[in-house]
Amino acid sequence: MLKKNGQGLSHFSEFELIDYFTKNSSLKKGVNIIVPSGDDAFVGKIAQTFVVITTDILTANSDFKLNWYQNPLISKKFNLNFNQLGVKLARINLSDIFSMGKIQPIWAIGNFLLNNKITKKDILDIFRGARNELKKFNCQIIGGDISKSKEISFSLTIVGITKSKKLLLRNSFKIGDYICVTGTLGDSVAGLKILQNSKKYCCNKYNKKVINYLVNRHLYPNLNYKPINYLFPYLTSLTDISDGLYKNLELISQARKDVSVEINSDNIPVSKELKLFCKNKKYKYKNLNEKFLLQVF
Repeated sequence: MLKKNGQGLSHFSEFELIDYFTKNSSLKKGVNIIVPSGDDAFVGKIAQTFVVITTDILTANSDFKLNWYQNPLISKKFNLNFNQLGVKLARINLSDIFSMGKIQPIWAIGNFLLNNKITKKDILDIFRGARNELKKFNCQIIGGDISKSKEISFSLTIVGITKSKKLLLRNSFKIGDYICVTGTLGDSVAGLKILQNSKKYCCNKYNKKVINYLVNRHLYPNLNYKPINYLFPYLTSLTDISDGLYKNLELISQARKDVSVEINSDNIPVSKELKLFCKNKKYKYKNLNEKFLLQVF
C-alpha cells in the first residue's frame, strides 16, 4: 500500500501521485509507445499514424461550485450558465492535445458522475457546451458512461491523431531556448477568486467591466493555439500551464538535470484588468497562476 509518513493517499499532492503512477506504470517507451505517461498527453503509434490521448476532469467543490450556477444572485450578476462548464471541460482537454504539436482531435468520450443536486436541463446544457466546442475542431463525442455519486464530476477523454513526426514534448527543449507564453497570465485565477468570494464582488463598488472580464477568463479559458501553427517550425518544446507558470517551470527543470530556468518577472505579460483588480490588495498579480495557456520554447 502506498503511504507517506503513516498517512493515506488523500495526503498526497496531485504531482506526487502522478509521479508514483508514472514510475510504477508498465508503460515503457518502445516501437508503438512514443510518449508514455508524464507529459501533457500519451502518444502511441499505429502504422504511420501517431495517436494522442489525454483526459481531464472537473469536480464539484474542487473545480467549481454548483452554487455559482444555481444561485440567481450569483448567476445573474456574472452571467453564469451550465453551458460554460461544458465548454471549459472541452477546452481543458483540447489544451493538452494542442500542447503536443499539430494534432487533430477526432474523438471524445465523456463520463458523468451525478446526483439529485443537479437537474436534467443542467446536465444537457453541460453536454451541449462540450459537444458544440468540440465540433469547432471536428471532434466528435463517440460515447461515455454515467453513474450515481455523492460528488458530481465531469470527465472527458480526447483522442487525436497526426502523421507529423515532430512532437513537442515538455522536455525536448534545447539549452538557450527562449520561454514564451501565448497570452496574459493570472486572469483565470483572479476570476476564480472573485467567484469564491461572489457575495463580496456582487457589490456595485467594484469595476464591473474588470470583474466580468476576469470571471469570463476563468469560465472560458483561452486556448490561443493558433500562434502554434505559425511558430511550429521553430518550436522545440511545448506545454500547457494549467497548473501555473511556476509549477510548469519546476517540472521542466526536474525533467532535465542539466538545465536551469531563468525568467525576468517584469516581462511576464499581465492584463490591464488584472493590474486594476490587484491594486491595493494583499496579493500581487505576479503571485497568481494561470490556466490553460500554452507555454512555448
